[in-house]
Amino acid sequence: MQKLLKLAPWAIAAAAAWSLGFIYNVYYGGELSFLRGMYFQKMSLAAQVKDSPRLLILGGS
Repeated sequence: MQKLLKLAPWAIAAAAAWSLGFIYNVYYGGELSFLRGMYFQKMSLAAQVKDSPRLLILGGS
């Protein structure tokens, strides 16, 4: 039990650092932000299509 209490601050710090890094990468920069932007562009493009629904596939290297 005492060993667990010694590790708790480290676990809390690691969880906080991971959460802040995740939020930064998704919303404020990094590759995930770029992919999120591509997703929203694709959704806006799909919303403009007036014909029957189709599958839009985009790829790249």
